[in-house]
Amino acid sequence: MITNVVKQSASANGATVYEIDTTKLKFKILWCNACNKCKESLDYKCIFKDELSEKVTELIESDCIVFCTPVYSFSCTAPMKCFIDKMHSLSHLINDSDPGDPNNFTSKLNGEKVVLLATGIGIIENNIEILESQFKAFANFLKCEFDSSLFPNTPHRSGAILEEDSNVKKAKELGKKLADISPAE
Repeated sequence: MITNVVKQSASANGATVYEIDTTKLKFKILWCNACNKCKESLDYKCIFKDELSEKVTELIESDCIVFCTPVYSFSCTAPMKCFIDKMHSLSHLINDSDPGDPNNFTSKLNGEKVVLLATGIGIIENNIEILESQFKAFANFLKCEFDSSLFPNTPHRSGAILEEDSNVKKAKELGKKLADISPAE
């Protein structure tokens, strides 16, 4: 997988890499139900105590968050979408005067870097760009810097993306760039 190349390169360049595989997380409720109980305390945690919520809270300690996903129907995978929805807990309204104002929010991820690494088979025009725009808007909402590394028109066959030297080079360059953002402790 192309994500392994990125992780290996980041590690080789001095970054501490911590992976959260959203497909393996255990959760009591699959999505954020917008109860807003997380907004009533300062710990920024979802009230549903499960592995998914704990992993979301751990993001606060990171320097950079890299979302790796293939494009599925103009979006990320369903487990990743559940994870992102639970990240709602990491932002709070500053005051109730204008909940629609994006400047009226504070975020525990303020200033962190959010990077999207996405692959797409390119059958549907602009699908990877639509995904990128969704992640950029999400990063902006969380007051994070945004970057992306996109691999459009990748072969559907598993592992074929690694057969192109340009893809491997691009993945290694992303890993090095991430190591520069997130120095090892």
